[in-house]
Amino acid sequence: MTVNSMDEIIQAITTHQNYCISTHTNPDGDAIGSQLGLAHMLEGLGKSVILVNRDPTPRIYRFLPGADRILQPADGRLSCDVFFIIDCSDQARVGNELFSSVQCRLTINIDHHITNQQFADINWVDKHSSSSSEMIYRLAGRLHVKVSPETADCLYTGIFMDTGSFRQSNTTSIVLKTVADLVELGANPSRVAHEIYEKQSPGRLRLLARVLNALELRLEGKMALVSVTRDMFNATGTTVEDIEEFVNYPRSIEGVKVSALLREEPVRGIKVSLRSRDSTDVASVASEFGGGGHQNAAGFYINGNLEDAKDCLEKAIRQLLNETQS
Repeated sequence: MTVNSMDEIIQAITTHQNYCISTHTNPDGDAIGSQLGLAHMLEGLGKSVILVNRDPTPRIYRFLPGADRILQPADGRLSCDVFFIIDCSDQARVGNELFSSVQCRLTINIDHHITNQQFADINWVDKHSSSSSEMIYRLAGRLHVKVSPETADCLYTGIFMDTGSFRQSNTTSIVLKTVADLVELGANPSRVAHEIYEKQSPGRLRLLARVLNALELRLEGKMALVSVTRDMFNATGTTVEDIEEFVNYPRSIEGVKVSALLREEPVRGIKVSLRSRDSTDVASVASEFGGGGHQNAAGFYINGNLEDAKDCLEKAIRQLLNETQS
């Protein structure tokens, strides 16, 4: 296993012609943005690209150029020279069936999560980057490829979402310079914001109302959590793609250090998404449960029912906050 080096990735791109690009299950804005941005970039170099994910593209990101090209796993096998896995910290998060269905000469992982498991042949992992989309933009610069307006829109969207609309601590001066460059190259900030925040379905708002109505504050107001049950989805006619950004609402409460969204799943128990402020490292909690992420955003699964999962999570967050304060 070879660890790191953008130079190795540049060499692979220079050498090979056919590519497959995928990202993690239940893809978010950075996953889709970086995946599509890389595809446009490679095609600008005259390369052939296949896009494939295990799960569908969330509705709010289907406006991005090329989103309609992303395939779901086929029964047959896909063949390529290089298989890029973007914004994904471990092989299982790609979907084991999808990963094994791709025949390739080389696997390359580009990611910014601190919990990355270095599972590919070449791994470029930069925990200091705000997003995988930021890393793809840097790669484009090293390759001296022209960034099209379509590429710029995709990468801007990925950075926009993984910085919490530029509200989180990973919004550095480098990030702001990068998005300024992307706007000059054709990214349209007002359109991106409109597509993501101003085209919500009635069902999503009804679901949000139910979720916020069940808001709980624990640990003397330092932890806030909300839950999404299968009954809530059924009652509002919504799906898991409708809950993106829900976890950020509890974090907006004054005094809250960690917010959590717990979602019932039919097979794997309870999916937990965590967000935190400042130096509170929720990735360390996620890793204890076999999950991953980065300092202020992480996720994992807990076996059992919803109430037991809440109590288990509260214990872990209490320990984290005590360690942070000591």
